[in-house]
Amino acid sequence: MDNKPKGKKCIHRNPRDRSRCKMTVSGDNKFCHHHRYDLRAIANDVSACIDIFAKHFPKNHHPACDRKSENDCDCPAYSRGAHAMMALQAGFKQSTLHSPLYAEHLRLTMAQKVRRIGKYYRSITEEDLYLPPDSRWRQFRFFVWDKKDQQIRVKVIRDIIRDKSVLLRHLRKLKPLTVYYTCGKWLNPTQIGPDPNGRYGIKKFIEKKWCTKNDTVTLKRYHDTLLKKDLYFDVDYDNKDYNEGIKMVQRTIDLLMSMKKMGRYTLPDLTESDIDIVFSGGKGFHVIVNGFYDMVMVGDKPFTEYVNTPDKNRMVQEFYQEIVDEMRALDPGLLLDFMVTYDNRRIIRLPGTVHQKTLRVCKLLAGIGDERIIKDSNGKMIGYNADPAI
Repeated sequence: MDNKPKGKKCIHRNPRDRSRCKMTVSGDNKFCHHHRYDLRAIANDVSACIDIFAKHFPKNHHPACDRKSENDCDCPAYSRGAHAMMALQAGFKQSTLHSPLYAEHLRLTMAQKVRRIGKYYRSITEEDLYLPPDSRWRQFRFFVWDKKDQQIRVKVIRDIIRDKSVLLRHLRKLKPLTVYYTCGKWLNPTQIGPDPNGRYGIKKFIEKKWCTKNDTVTLKRYHDTLLKKDLYFDVDYDNKDYNEGIKMVQRTIDLLMSMKKMGRYTLPDLTESDIDIVFSGGKGFHVIVNGFYDMVMVGDKPFTEYVNTPDKNRMVQEFYQEIVDEMRALDPGLLLDFMVTYDNRRIIRLPGTVHQKTLRVCKLLAGIGDERIIKDSNGKMIGYNADPAI
């Protein structure tokens, strides 16, 4: 009954971006049935609060599991005691986040962050920034703090960013907390639509009048044409710190360089110089192979020709899914956010911009020989010396 448009809205806000829950509540309730686990709710009915977490978080997923939403994997189930601890921790957090004292703390903290970030972008030049190859075919998204509504807004940059001067102008104007760009290159990057084959894709296309139910009018291809997508790995899963992260980078690179043949695909013979390493500014790293798309062969035919069909988006995604499956089989302990690798619409943090949590700068490193990287006697990466916050 909570989702019917009666009564007032649930007061829960997402801790990550402060966005408001869209569900409605009735009576004296402040939270919808999904978020009714504050300390008052726990005191009234602790069992009901535990049931919320048992329903929505039934399994203790492996960090690299990509079936967390469906819960149809082989990961072990949480115990009732574990769900009780989740409910108690979330209850304290829920009550804290909605206290007047926290609201004032958030206002002051975010105002200070925005000032520091704005000052940093005013102090740098174009030489301090990075643009990915073929940036004019990428979408750039700025996560901007909305002072009035006290939440993070996602702003898609409608400019085609061809050079660093355009990027720097937007950074100085908007002072974004975080900046991302698309891993894929798109024909119409500023107007990428949702995946038409996704859960709500067609519904959103119809709402935007990009197509009709019977497809008599369609702009699907205009908003859904992938040009290319190179190889990206997001090493940001369950790493205690960036020293653990850089070790996972080493494992990823070693495995990638050992893979030559994969079914009908012939993978490029990569060297360390072909692989970019990016420090995210937080705990993680990105491993990127620019130009990978153009180096793959399918039999005696280049991959670019092989996928040049109306079904290109699906074929590209399935190819990168096969790479993920192969890597998982060869090294089951590899902890990566694999959806960044195979999902055509994924975004990744832009080097040269600030990480909102740590206020460290996301940096493109000078390969495995970067002076910040610590190596063992065998030349393997085992640690990382991060630069201080801005």
